[in-house]
Amino acid sequence: MHKYQWEHRNITVTFNESLHGGSGHQQGHSSSQANGETPRNLEDLVGERASWASQELEKRGYEFANSDAGGPGSSFTNWWERSSGRCISVKTTDGRYETIRYAMEATCSR
Repeated sequence: MHKYQWEHRNITVTFNESLHGGSGHQQGHSSSQANGETPRNLEDLVGERASWASQELEKRGYEFANSDAGGPGSSFTNWWERSSGRCISVKTTDGRYETIRYAMEATCSR
């Protein structure tokens, strides 16, 4: 079990052993990255200004899903990756992307 914590938000991720099989490879999504991890193709956006980075997300095939307040000076925006159907959650603090993480599908529900 893995726990990921942000101010005012916690995510607990558990993995079903049957998904890993004997080879140690995760099945299901085409990406081997789990919820709570930063997508490799978005690592360069962490620390960038949110206004520019949001446009860049759209260029890279992400669609805005929803947003919610994260506390003083921060917020969360959630996006669908069009090609895979996976959800990401972006924490913005003081106008810059602080974290980008894969999230559960329910996070991106409208």
